[in-house]
Amino acid sequence: MGIYYSLFEWYNPLWLSDRNRYVTEHMFPQFKDVVNHVQPSIIFSDGEWDMSSEPWRTPELLSWLLNESPVREEVVINHRWRSTERAPGGTLAKWGPGEIPKVKEEQYRAEY
Repeated sequence: MGIYYSLFEWYNPLWLSDRNRYVTEHMFPQFKDVVNHVQPSIIFSDGEWDMSSEPWRTPELLSWLLNESPVREEVVINHRWRSTERAPGGTLAKWGPGEIPKVKEEQYRAEY
């Protein structure tokens, strides 16, 4: 089973007032709760365009997902986890050494 996970919520008061608190107090706990309870094999993330990986704390979150979570052995993720370095075709190839382990990644192309 797969899930769609929006990194931000357009009208969440924390998102609107303090994005760092939103990430720490809302997004991180919510994401971990969903992964722990639903145990998805695929996670399609979206909404990363406003911030780079540092404020999203992407390396920390994906490190937990891919090394410690209950789905670490099977989960497939997409490339929308930060605004910077988004590579064409949906690849995570631009992650630096030691940031995340090798992962199964989906690739997609939209036809317009």
